[in-house]
This record gives sequence, C-alpha cells and structure tokens, in this order.
Amino acid sequence: MTQTPDTLTLADRIELFRGFWAGSAPRPLLGVFYPARVHNRRYPRFDFDLSPAELVEKTRTSVAWHAASVDDRVPTAQVEYGTGFLTALAGGQFHADNHTAWTIPVAESCAAVRVAEFDEGQPLWQGFLERLRALRDAGIDEAILCQADMTGPTDILAGLVGTEQLCLDMATDPDSVQRALADCTRLWLAVQAAQVREIGLSAGGSACGFRLWLPGVGSMWSEDFTALIGPDMFERFARPCDAAMAQALDSSIMHIHSAGGRNLEVLAGIDALTGVEISNDPNGPPLEQLVAWGRMLQQAGKSIMMSNWNKPITDEQVAYLLENLDHRRLLITLQCRDEAQAHHYARWFRGA
Repeated sequence: MTQTPDTLTLADRIELFRGFWAGSAPRPLLGVFYPARVHNRRYPRFDFDLSPAELVEKTRTSVAWHAASVDDRVPTAQVEYGTGFLTALAGGQFHADNHTAWTIPVAESCAAVRVAEFDEGQPLWQGFLERLRALRDAGIDEAILCQADMTGPTDILAGLVGTEQLCLDMATDPDSVQRALADCTRLWLAVQAAQVREIGLSAGGSACGFRLWLPGVGSMWSEDFTALIGPDMFERFARPCDAAMAQALDSSIMHIHSAGGRNLEVLAGIDALTGVEISNDPNGPPLEQLVAWGRMLQQAGKSIMMSNWNKPITDEQVAYLLENLDHRRLLITLQCRDEAQAHHYARWFRGA
C-alpha cells in the first residue's frame, strides 16, 4: 500500500507560495499531473458549452481531487476558454472543440490589423463573466477563483495576423508591429483589471491559470511566439510590452518554451517581473542548459517554475534539478504515471 504524504490545506499551499515569491520557501514546491488521466469524463476540457450550473459541478469535482492530492499548487475555480480567448476579445476569430482551441488570422499584416478596444458588452466576454460569477457565488471550499488563461501581446498579435506574417512584419514594418503590440498590451491590461474587479483577492493575493498563488494583484501570461525570435527582436518588440504589464502588477510570472530560452537574459533584466516558467520541449535544449538559465534567473531575483509537461524526465534528472537550483525559489511540475509516483515525488520534495 502506498504511503500517502499528509494532505495540505489551502492555507498551507498559500504559505508555501508566499515563501516561493519571497525567496524563502522551506523546500522546493511540487506540481503533479497525469497526462493519461481524465478527472471527469462527463465534461469537455473547455467550458464554452457548459451552463453555469454544469461548470460549478465540474469544478467541485476537480477541486475535490486537487485538494486531496499531493500537488503543492492551489486548487482553482476557473472558466477555461483557452489560449484564443484574448485574441478573440481583440477582434480575432477562433474555434474550439473538446480538446483544443485555435485562432484564425483576420488581417493580412500588422499595418492592416485593428486591435479592438476591450468591450465588456462583447458576447464572449459576457458568457465568460456569467460563468465566472457562478463559480464565485458557489463558494467552493478549498478553491480560489482565478483568472482566465492569459496570453501575452505577441501571442495575441500572432493570432490576429498569423505567426509567419508577424515575423515578416518585424523585419519589414517594425513601426506597425510596435503600434499593434501597444494596442494588445492595453487590451491585456484592461481584461486583467476587469477580472480583478470581479474576483478580488484571496488571502491577499491572486490565482492564475497554472494554479499558482501570487501576492497582491498578480497574473501570469504566455509568450509562446517569442520562441521564433532572438534577443534583439525580443528586446525591441516584446520587452516593452512585458515590462509594462509587470510594472502594472504586484507580482507576475511569464511562460515561455525552452526554444525561447535565448531571450531569458533580456527577461531577467525586467526588474518588475517576479517569476518565469520554462517548459522542457521535446526538441529543446538539454536539461543542463535549462538549469543554467534557471540559475541565471534566480540570481536575478526571479522565482522559477520548471515545467515538465511536454516530456517525462527520469528521477536522475529530477535530482539534477534539485541539486543545481535554489530550493527557496523553485517550483517543479512533473508528469506522473499514477498516484504512487506522485506520492514518491511528494515524499522526496518534502524531505529535500
């Protein structure tokens, strides 16, 4: 019989995150997930077609599972509209099925694109808000109401014009790109502020879509597009957006893929950015390089989330992460075959 580590309360998890952001966590934090597991097969991944009552039931089930798990991250009540949500609010087109969502470009170039102002009467936003309020009013125990999956300005713009066109425009029409990215940044800040008004703070902080608790008004966003550009273009186009967003928040964490790791030195120089998440991509650099980047970010005062959700890693590789990174600012998410392996990791991390 598998020995189960003590289950953490929501308050326990929040205290761990307070230390994580302050650089004083008593141990490395652990996130676990099971790629082959479907916690509730009655429901799709995305919530467009669920009534508010159905979403509340789905959330109660997922929160109960998470609250009883060894995952150090906080159980969250979230409306899942996917990574196309902000692009759609910006005037883009997107589609979703039970498994994924995707965007469809609406402009031929950045010169032609017009980023919509945030409109709280927009039907998609109203549907999101109705579901968010239902989760808030349900008062689900041991859960924090959290923000949508927030894509950053370059990802929003890439959804509006297409990734290839955005790359071309950065080289041939930089002024139009900068104008459009500034508009995307304003939209992002407006959407984030609207969510804060609805959600408020929990224990003095915020929860984001990756089930992290952040001090004060905090948020996480992804910049997947930046895997396609190097430091010079990142400095010119992405950094001003990311810095403006981080400066508007009390705490923040940005997700990139390891293919964009060459831009991490630029990110490390954004003082207001408090955290970075790096995922280990199947064709990305070796673990030694990821650790070197992680160490550099920690030395710059950033807390880091090393995410293993693209390919599983061995116990030897987990040990390498733990031996070479500062536990006080470290969260590692790991793929698990089953709960027995998750308990193995929990005993390991809690004794580290």
